[in-house]
Parts: sequence; structure tokens; C-alpha cells
Amino acid sequence: MRRELDALARQADHDGQLEEALRQSGRAVLPIVFEIKPQIPDAAPEPSGPPLQSALIGFRHYAERGNYPAPSAVTATPPIPRLAVAARELGHVTMVADRDGTTRWEALVFEHRGYYYPSLGAQAVRLALNLEASALKLDFGRALEIGPVQVPVDPRNRMLVDYAGPVGTFRYLSAVDLLTGKVPSEAVRDRIVFVGATAAGIYDLRVTPMSPILPGVEKHANVAANILNGRFLKRPDWVELLEAGGIVFWPAFLAWLLWHHDLPSPRCAMDCRTVMSS
Repeated sequence: MRRELDALARQADHDGQLEEALRQSGRAVLPIVFEIKPQIPDAAPEPSGPPLQSALIGFRHYAERGNYPAPSAVTATPPIPRLAVAARELGHVTMVADRDGTTRWEALVFEHRGYYYPSLGAQAVRLALNLEASALKLDFGRALEIGPVQVPVDPRNRMLVDYAGPVGTFRYLSAVDLLTGKVPSEAVRDRIVFVGATAAGIYDLRVTPMSPILPGVEKHANVAANILNGRFLKRPDWVELLEAGGIVFWPAFLAWLLWHHDLPSPRCAMDCRTVMSS
């Protein structure tokens, strides 16, 4: 009887089953979520307290980190401890949308209490390439190095995502079908697999340049594909100066154009209509 009760208790302990599966896998990455700090730090952050699991240990031009501040976090929410310890690594899944609500960038690293944490996509690629943690290096404002791959970043250490297409561009598989054998295990063997939910009710849908309802899990797949394929979009620094100049120039030019354009006054137009009707 005791043996049967222990077996039932193990079956009811879903966290325990997941913990054991993570340990057996030895290559799973779990998410960590950050609450975004709205203000950009005035100075380079100094490490405070012990780092969380999977903090970056490799840097270049570390002294320049204040000139190229990564997105910063107020708080961090890692997985429950037993699952975090069982996982191989953690990777953040926090997405920072532009002011119009569109997600165009991947925050390849997030800063929290002076430590830097890589994104889920970056960590997944590192493990897929069988690279050690030291192979992941942040060159502030220049690139995120993942072994031999140089991922170009903007001054805030973000990558511009080159979306492959709308929803469903990447293959979707049902977790239930995989567990019940309806989909063979070869479908995911030697592949990077992102596990997530796509139902509209969970609100993990993102506005992107390619789709207004892209599931967040597919955004991570796009990031990993960009890195593996070396397919990067680059936004030169001078573009921001050009945009700022356009904001100043075009309103002034249109005002000058309207001021010097000889338009008929409303009274003249009324008089013309009166003459024509008579």
C-alpha cells in the first residue's frame, strides 16, 4: 500500500516530474522575466549582491558600459528554485516594444543590479552550438559574440529582428501530439524547440512588422533563426540624425511653401462663384 501511495504522490507532483525531465534533458533553457525600468541609468551600474543564475561572465569594453546602456530591470522573476536549478540555463523573455506598440527589437541582454542576462534566443543558440558560457560575450554597443557569430547591436545592445514572415512561418507542433506519439520524436530531434502557448486568451500576442498577432514564442524562434543563419538587419547610427533633421526640416519647408504659395482668398472664391452664376 505504501508503495502505491508513493507512486500516486509522484504522479500528482507535476513540478517534480518537470524537474526530473529537465535534469534528464541537460540542455533546457527556462525563462526569466524582468520588469522594465523606464529611465535610462545616468551612470554605469555597479554589481550589487549575488548574481542570479546565468548572468553573463564575458565582456569586451566593459568600462564603456555606461555609454551603451542595456535595457534595465527593476525586478526579476526567475522560475521556482527547484526548476531553475534543474534547468541548464535561464534566458530572459522580456520584450520591449517601440512607442507605437510594435516589437521590432530583441533586447539581447538585460541589466539587473549591475549584472547582465542574455535572452532566451541567445542562450538557446549557444547551447545548440555546444558552446560554454564563456563563449557568450557582450561587446558593449557593438556586438554580442556567440562563439564565432557576431550579432550586431545598437547603442542599447539590442538586435533588430528580421522576421521571416507572418504567423505560422515556423512549424508548430502540438505538445499533446508529441507526448502521445502522434508526432514522431524525430520531428524535434537535433533542433531548437521553443515551448509556449499561442491561445489568444493568454495575451502573449505581439504586434510585429509582419503580423499584428504574432505569438511571443514565434518571436523567439525568429531571433534564434537570425543568429543561426547570420541574417541581421543593420540600422546605421546616422539614420537617427537623418530622422531628427527630417522632423525639423519638413515642417519648416511646408510652412514656407504654404506661405509663398499664391492661394485665392475665400472672398475671391465667393465673388467668382457669384459672377459665374449671374
